[in-house]
Amino acid sequence: MYPPALTHELEELKAETKRKEQRWTANTTRLRERVETLEKEKLELKSRVEELEKVNSAQQQLWKQATENNNAKQQSITQV
Repeated sequence: MYPPALTHELEELKAETKRKEQRWTANTTRLRERVETLEKEKLELKSRVEELEKVNSAQQQLWKQATENNNAKQQSITQV
């Protein structure tokens, strides 16, 4: 069959290949999990940004109304 030296080298290469494949599989799994985690965080942050934008918009409208009311009061006081 094969000389013992080649058989031994072949077995070492097979073992090395198996170790590398295990590492690649572990890394791929870890990276997939990380991507999923980041995607969830992204959705949560996007939702939070939308909430804050709504609050900001409501506050701006209140501020605008308060300013308009204040201006109207000052005009009525000035006219008196």
